[in-house]
This record gives sequence, structure tokens and C-alpha cells, in this order.
Amino acid sequence: MAQQLAALGSTLTLNCPVKRIVIKNGRACGIETEKGFFSCDQVVSTMPLTDVIDGSDAFSQEVKEASKQLSYRNTTLVYLCIDAKDVFRDNWIGSIRVNH
Repeated sequence: MAQQLAALGSTLTLNCPVKRIVIKNGRACGIETEKGFFSCDQVVSTMPLTDVIDGSDAFSQEVKEASKQLSYRNTTLVYLCIDAKDVFRDNWIGSIRVNH
């Protein structure tokens, strides 16, 4: 993904913890990091929404308090290569046969 974004002219800064996303007029316009401020046109964030809201001046105290009531859970993906067909019956886990 990094190579594709770079080929499109995007700049990626890695290993740089974000302190907050700067939002003005309802749009993200930059991020404040431990290395300083980065102006941007778009932000792709993996920060929990509660952290985005709490760390921004763009939201009222009422919204910040309401966001503290939100809960979330992370998605954990586990990939297994099993040499068998129909391993799981009546389950949401899908099976794909992979030949090596």
C-alpha cells in the first residue's frame, strides 16, 4: 500500500505517534504528532473515534462527554490453511481451499 500511495504522489510518515487530528470547518486539515504538525487534504485514521473526538477542539464538550459512553472492540483476524473441505458446518467462518 505504501508503494502505491507513493506512486500516486502521497507522503507517508511512519512510526510517528499522532497526538490529535486537527479539524476545521468540519474537515480534517492536519495532524499533530510528536514530530510536529503535518498539513494534509485527507486523513486515514485507525484511531478509535473516541480518541479523535476527545483530542480535537472541533467538538463541543457535550459531544466529548457523549463519546465517552461509546465502546468498541478491535477486529482480530486469524488465517488458517487447512487441507480439508467443509471444515466448519453452519458457521460464519468461511473456508477457502489453497493449493501450495
